[in-house]
Amino acid sequence: MSGLRFTRDTRAIEGLPIRLVIAVIVGTAALSLMLGILADSEPSHPTEVTFETDDADDLIVTESSTETVTLSIIDENGRTVTDAVVIIESDTARVDQAYTFETGSSDNDVEIDFDQMDVELFSGQQSGELEVTIRPPTDSNWVDEEPNPEIVIIDG
Repeated sequence: MSGLRFTRDTRAIEGLPIRLVIAVIVGTAALSLMLGILADSEPSHPTEVTFETDDADDLIVTESSTETVTLSIIDENGRTVTDAVVIIESDTARVDQAYTFETGSSDNDVEIDFDQMDVELFSGQQSGELEVTIRPPTDSNWVDEEPNPEIVIIDG
């Protein structure tokens, strides 16, 4: 050490100046704060939407049914989705047109009144299905890319 005694060395870690040690400590603290903030933020990747009912039997309806089925629109994390549009279309059962139902801005439920829909099975069928599509609000990061549960129509 070129004549300096160890007890009079003012460097923080032997061989490193004190300013460099302080810069590393401050940088590490700032990085841990930024990572904590990022962990609390919402994910930027799209979140899938679907629906649920109070009872799975609600999705089984007779062809001449006059009942009303309530669908609650949620995302894959179970959070409610408001301002969504639900579209009911023919699949292996037939409806005379595509029916649309909207959730409100304050709730996530839609009521499907089968008394107002013309649902039919093709001749010789015992059961069929109606396709349910959800169109999430456009200003959100929700998507409906996965198939949703279908409404089963049975002969009766």
